[in-house]
Amino acid sequence: MCIRDRGDGFSALLSSKDLCLIDHLGALRNAGVDAIKIEGRMKSVYYTAVTARAYRAALDMLEGPALSAQDHVRATAFRDELFNVSRREFSTGFLFGKEEIEKPARDSYIRNYLFVGVVGNETRQGVFRIDLKNRLMAGEAIEYTGFDVASISDQAFTLLDNGGQPVPALNHNTPGFLATSQKIKPGYLIRKRIPPPEKTARTDPSGGRIPRDE
Repeated sequence: MCIRDRGDGFSALLSSKDLCLIDHLGALRNAGVDAIKIEGRMKSVYYTAVTARAYRAALDMLEGPALSAQDHVRATAFRDELFNVSRREFSTGFLFGKEEIEKPARDSYIRNYLFVGVVGNETRQGVFRIDLKNRLMAGEAIEYTGFDVASISDQAFTLLDNGGQPVPALNHNTPGFLATSQKIKPGYLIRKRIPPPEKTARTDPSGGRIPRDE
């Protein structure tokens, strides 16, 4: 097998982009496609939930008049949430030709949010057990996303330890609770925005400085 450099300084044996056809489900249906599969292997609960939710809502939208205006607004919001999961650059693969997929992605992974944990059962009004996958600190800005809502912002929540006492932070797999006035439900996911990375630079072989967005 012969591998050639495309002139970008590297070669990709496999696609460097992720397939995203959510805006073309009508075309797939008209072409005779009866089912689609969401790739969930080696993916987080956050990725799988957000992606499956968006495609389910988009498929329902194909019914058109059978849905309310609110359903269409919500489906659009769910579709936009696809761009908030950790992913590679999206493409339509070879569906509309090969020019788009043959162009290598500029970045390896795009990551706007950190998945923090899952909201558990409500033990009393406004107090929920939480299953954390990453550290959570009281007072930091977080968002909830769920099966029926795209995003709810919260910064006024209180963290409680397993004994019900307020604490400044809870770590991964530490039993605890979250008290909030927001209207959330068991099963909602907790996330927090990742600050955009600062521009860095790499040195090219000639000694020059090449600015790069990490």
